[in-house]
Amino acid sequence: MFLMGLIFLLILGLIFGVVLLVIRPTATERTIAGRVAKLQVGQNAELDDPTAEIVKHVRLSQIPWLDALLRRWSLVRRIQLMIAQAESSWSVSGVLAGSVALAAAGYAIGYYELSSAALALLPAAVFAA
Repeated sequence: MFLMGLIFLLILGLIFGVVLLVIRPTATERTIAGRVAKLQVGQNAELDDPTAEIVKHVRLSQIPWLDALLRRWSLVRRIQLMIAQAESSWSVSGVLAGSVALAAAGYAIGYYELSSAALALLPAAVFAA
């Protein structure tokens, strides 16, 4: 029984060692990971520094104050991430404008059908979601 356990641990160690050798990061991967770590820490990159080429600056609005306002909201960052993951041609402002338009349409329909301003908020929320 002891010999069987010893052989098991020996084979387990060998397999674990081979896996570590196979999946270790290459020099390029280590360089990129170092650059990303510098960016995440917030170190200022010099203009001739190659790490400055990694970050893509995306404008959320052509109006500077609106762009700054949108960047402060976490919801906008999540929408931007979902659009990028979906590889969609939509913009954040297009999604927000569509959501507001649908909410207004839902409120109008709810107010027409329910004749109550408070109850009309329910279809507006459903349409906006």
